[in-house]
Amino acid sequence: MPADTVWRVRAGSLAEGLRLGYADPAFDDSAWDPAPLPFEFQLHGMPGRGWFRGRLPGPHRLTGLDTLAVVFVEGRERARLAGPYDACIAEGHVAIHVEEEGERRDWVTSLLRPIAQSDIYGWKRTIRGVHGNWDCKRDDLRSGGWWRAPTPEPRVRVLARGQSLVVRGGGELRVRAGGVERRGHGEVRLDLGVAPRAWSTWDRAGPHLVPVEVNGVLHEVGFRTLSVSLTPTLRDVAADFLSYLGALAFGRGMPDIGHSAEFWRFRLNGEDLFLRGTNYVSDLHPERVRDFEREAALLREANLNLVRVHGHVEPPAFYHACSRAGILVMQDLPLQWGYAPSVRASALRVTRNVVEELREETCLAIWNAHNEPMPWDLLGVDRSLVSLIRRLDPGRPVLAGTAYPGVTMHAYAGWYFGDARNFRYAAPAACTELGSQSLPVEGEEAACAQVELLRRHLGAWSDLEDLRARSQEYQAIVTQIGVEHFRRRKPDCRAMVHFLFADANPAVSWSVLDFERRKKPAFAALARSMSPLLASLERYEGRARAGERIGGGVFLVNDLGRAVDVSVRVGTRGSVVEFAGSADPERAVRIGEAWFVAGPPGLQVVELEVRGAGGEALARNEAWWRVEGGRGRMRGDEGG
Repeated sequence: MPADTVWRVRAGSLAEGLRLGYADPAFDDSAWDPAPLPFEFQLHGMPGRGWFRGRLPGPHRLTGLDTLAVVFVEGRERARLAGPYDACIAEGHVAIHVEEEGERRDWVTSLLRPIAQSDIYGWKRTIRGVHGNWDCKRDDLRSGGWWRAPTPEPRVRVLARGQSLVVRGGGELRVRAGGVERRGHGEVRLDLGVAPRAWSTWDRAGPHLVPVEVNGVLHEVGFRTLSVSLTPTLRDVAADFLSYLGALAFGRGMPDIGHSAEFWRFRLNGEDLFLRGTNYVSDLHPERVRDFEREAALLREANLNLVRVHGHVEPPAFYHACSRAGILVMQDLPLQWGYAPSVRASALRVTRNVVEELREETCLAIWNAHNEPMPWDLLGVDRSLVSLIRRLDPGRPVLAGTAYPGVTMHAYAGWYFGDARNFRYAAPAACTELGSQSLPVEGEEAACAQVELLRRHLGAWSDLEDLRARSQEYQAIVTQIGVEHFRRRKPDCRAMVHFLFADANPAVSWSVLDFERRKKPAFAALARSMSPLLASLERYEGRARAGERIGGGVFLVNDLGRAVDVSVRVGTRGSVVEFAGSADPERAVRIGEAWFVAGPPGLQVVELEVRGAGGEALARNEAWWRVEGGRGRMRGDEGG
């Protein structure tokens, strides 16, 4: 938006504004409050409906209006937008009425009404993703208002094509890159002459972006190729179905028929890459924009090469930061749980808007149409969305949804299902969620806490600080056990995406960083377990009695893309076992077993250190047990 465009806001209903002439270009709005965008009603103490007025000097895209918006251009109604991801083009004097609305639902039949009242199964008609209903969102949080400043249309697009740059935009273009300048109208192609260095993730060749100046404005573009087959065969569906039954239903092993050779095999620049990721939502108040360079640095600190933007869309600065940091993005459309069939038209508009906005981002690797869809979504609207994405962005793989057999597993062993030992039987090609809740590092926040599940896995707690310590320790154990289980299954498992990276509002959730970005113990556990070079101790328990054996098989997992000869030292309390082996980049390797005696009571840590051929330290990890004395089974033993 041009710097001289000033927007003003006033609370009021649509009917009242029309009666008073708020849509009239001649209306005097000088007494209205200034509204720097983004602007949310709740953060400014306003009720959930109001008017915005301003002037746009050229065609601009309007989006981010939450929830129901009526757009007037030069006094006439131009569009009615349903949800913050709907959009329209406007120019000249613009007046917009926005009304915040709760989730609207269709009651399709009386037989479905009992389950449709649930947040998960409800037949929603408004596409708001996690800003609508989500189990990590406080009940008192609202996001009504205007999330995005208007953007000029047509915008400049810088595309990487082979060894050339293609720049498209309106009017005259002056393009400079690699010491070469070209001019043209509407489109300019610039041949770089030599093959540019490929963009890659930080844990491989690293991010390399080519600076491109267009009409004096600097852009960055990366050259890279990616491929992954996300179309399951009948064998993949059967393999996942058996894994679900074994891990989440029966708690025992089922026949493992394995997946097809190419399913979820991700290649970046022709090389296989295991995807180590997390789910991410920056802030459920879109007006409070995070420091995305710092967020990307934290993702790298956690040894992640992929981030799943979960059930929403972040501001453009987030994707730019990921491209610069060398982090791939799995992008969800803003669809969360169940929707009514009547949502199809607005869902298609939303999909087109989101894909057209993000498809040129270097970091973008995979589209996901829907988080945890209901069967009627998969068979209905999601199929249409996948077809549209493939037409708009044919170079990228697309998922119809996550968490159903034949696509991905959401492996909440140790939380919703059984205990951490159930992970032993989970055998999907990709896991896109796992984790458990814990309290924030500080404060008395209790919003979103699933108290019955906390009690089931932790037993009774004496006070808030006891609950904080217990929940954080348990979360760290579940995180490590789950993540390392799937990494040890490489190459049968090819992607591991943890849930959740950071709190998007003050709440009790599955995050390893709280709302203030303070690190819980699970952050360090996640970072160690996601190390590109990992020594992992095969364990599915987090508690032991003094005198019992603790330990397990020792595995090497190597995501560096090259073989490495190493030695591994495993020890606790003066007892040490050493191994030598080669870390195979193609598959996890079991190099031996390490067993120790638990005790005395307290926290017992087993340290694992990987050293190179020259004795240099390459990676460190640890596993730990809460050791207690006495007889009988401890409350909470089943949780880790």
